Amino acid sequence: MEKSLLRLIFFSTFLLASISATTDDCAPASCSPTEPLIRFPFRITNHHPSWCGYPGFNLYCSKLNKTIIQLPSSRSYIVNAIDYVSQAIYIDPDFCGRDRIHSLNITGTPFEFPNLQRYTFYNCSSQSFGYMYPAVPFPCLNSKNHSVVAVRPELYSRRNMPSNCKVMKAIAVPLPLNGRYEIGI
Repeated sequence: MEKSLLRLIFFSTFLLASISATTDDCAPASCSPTEPLIRFPFRITNHHPSWCGYPGFNLYCSKLNKTIIQLPSSRSYIVNAIDYVSQAIYIDPDFCGRDRIHSLNITGTPFEFPNLQRYTFYNCSSQSFGYMYPAVPFPCLNSKNHSVVAVRPELYSRRNMPSNCKVMKAIAVPLPLNGRYEIGI
């Protein structure tokens, strides 16, 4: 009886220790104190074991300690926030980087867009274009000789655009909700 009780205590202690270690392996973590807290269904690769997250919900930390999501389209995005209650991940689409004007492709991911809108980007040889509604100026893409604007095609057709504006690209982008871009989980 005493040996059985001792065995039971030993195995119970071992079982609790391994459950505790598994829980610690999957404890919420972040890339830095100012970055979002990452927990299930997400995981930080090279920090959490694969079983800590749902397949396709892998995030990683950049060299600057920013939280990054890599989509199958080979595009990476900074994760600004994760709302676990409303099941939304908020990203920075970074339209102002070199060759970054593109549709956000989430094919092959477990994500969906709740709010997608089409825009046509124009390169206009005039600097004073940003005043015209419904054009959205992108000063970060401007140069000394041109301005870049985006227009929703259903609000303003190509034939109404000034002749000095040439189409760069037509893309679909997620609309910001509360000032943030959202991907549904």
